[in-house]
Amino acid sequence: MVKGEDGLAWYEVQFLENSEAKGWVRGNQVRLLANFAQPRTAVLSAPAGRIIEFFAEPTPNQILPWRGVSGEQVKVFQQVKGDNGYAWYSVQVAEKPAAKGWVKGENLRLSF
Repeated sequence: MVKGEDGLAWYEVQFLENSEAKGWVRGNQVRLLANFAQPRTAVLSAPAGRIIEFFAEPTPNQILPWRGVSGEQVKVFQQVKGDNGYAWYSVQVAEKPAAKGWVKGENLRLSF
């Protein structure tokens, strides 16, 4: 997910049945999952050397003391759409159970 020049969230999508059928969809055309019946496994993702911050709520207002790095495995419990249209995920770092919080959707790679 990226913020487009139009100020809206855009999602890169790909059809499950046809891996060559992929492209970008404007955020208001995508319905996001609200909850997962069981926690899902995902991987934190960011450019090399960039630290991923964890937040107390699905907003950038209150940063928590723990950080993540690209490639760390996390459990995903919930997904919500923030006020700015971006996806936020409630996660817990697999190797650090105390490290729980919300991360921005751009910093997470889910596999379905």
